[in-house]
Parts: sequence; C-alpha cells; structure tokens
Amino acid sequence: MEKTMTGSRFVTGALKGIAVAGILMAASFATAQAATSKLSATEGRAKLMKQLKATQADTFEFKNSDQDMVKGFTTSSKPAGDKYVAYVFLDWGDLNNLIQKGGKDKYSNWDGYVKVTGGTAEVVRKFAFDDGTSHKLNVPEGGKTAGKAATAKKSSGPGAGSGQDELISSGDPSTVAWKAGVVGATDGLLIKLTLTSPQATGEIKAGKFTHALTVNPAPAQPATTTTAPKAKPKAK
Repeated sequence: MEKTMTGSRFVTGALKGIAVAGILMAASFATAQAATSKLSATEGRAKLMKQLKATQADTFEFKNSDQDMVKGFTTSSKPAGDKYVAYVFLDWGDLNNLIQKGGKDKYSNWDGYVKVTGGTAEVVRKFAFDDGTSHKLNVPEGGKTAGKAATAKKSSGPGAGSGQDELISSGDPSTVAWKAGVVGATDGLLIKLTLTSPQATGEIKAGKFTHALTVNPAPAQPATTTTAPKAKPKAK
C-alpha cells in the first residue's frame, strides 16, 4: 500500500453492511447495508468500530518495529438464526503514522490468513487493502483527501517492494488468505466467521506472527428485576 493510501485512518469504499441499530451479530449484512448507505465513509468506519468493540473479546499486537506492527481483535459470538457469528479485525503496517514518506525501501510483507474450525470465514470489509478493486482517493477521518491516487495498479502484483495486495482463493471456506505488503502505510481486513456452535478455535497469521483464534459466546446479560415498593405503615 502506498503511503498516501493509509488503512487504519483512511477508508476505502462504501460500508458493506453493518447494523446501525439493534443486535450487531444477529443482523444480516444485506439488510444493514440500506440502513447505513447514507453515512459518509468516515462515519461508517467510526460506527462500525464502536459496535464491534462493544463485543470485543480478545486482542493481539505484534511488532517488527514501532513503524511496522499488527493489531487486532476478535469478538464474542452471537446467535444468527441456526448459526453463530463472530468477527476478526486486524490492521497492519505503520499504525502509529510515524513514516512521513513511504517507498519501496519501507516494504514489509504481511501475507497471512484467518482459519476457523467448525465454520466459514469471509472478508466483509477492506481497509486500504489495495487489490485493484478501487484506485480512487481515500478520505481520512479529518475529511481532507490523501493527495494522490493509488499507484499500486502499476505494480506487477504483491511482492517485494510492492504495496499491492490480493485475496487468495484457497477453495477452503473455513479460511481467508491474502498476500499483502506495505511500503510505509497500512492495510486492514474485517472477517466474518459463521459458526455451527458458539465456540470455535483456529489460527490468525499476519506476516511472521501467529495468534491462536478462540471464540466464545458473549456473556449472558444479568436479568433485571424490579422490587415492589414497600407499603407505607398505616397512621395510628
């Protein structure tokens, strides 16, 4: 990804479905898309992160340096029809925004995958993941344009010195795999897990780092009870 295409702060594309109101994990992405279609890219990203973090269960962070790291989290699972749904979010690259100007000399390999047992995995949103589907200007959270259009389309593809990314079709519905590199910027993915039970295990890999994936159901909310007011004593 070129430096002008920052991932964790710059949002690419329209929001691909998330419920603005109601139960996040049980909501259909197709239904939720209409509810958020009028949001700006920045508003969509902010609302999405707020709702996901409300069910955040496990976090991870690994670094090559302060300028090159990966952070992410998984959510608890919630019922969705006869299935259960959880999410994995991960962001990698110059997350601290320390590199002022990117270039091939800033290249870092972030190839990876998310694999889950007892379910399927699918990418439902990309964050500056430059796979050739869009080369328009990104809009940062402050509202200013990034300044230059993406140039990754001129690259021969993912690899040394390139900021271009690509999702890999493995033929295994339980796995999402990708090739990704940053050249001084960031990339990110949001991955939906559809599970046959509320608990699941698996593995997350990004660059040279691996993290055990564990999904558990969201804690039950305590029932609310009301106490009847005590009767006032009768006056003598």
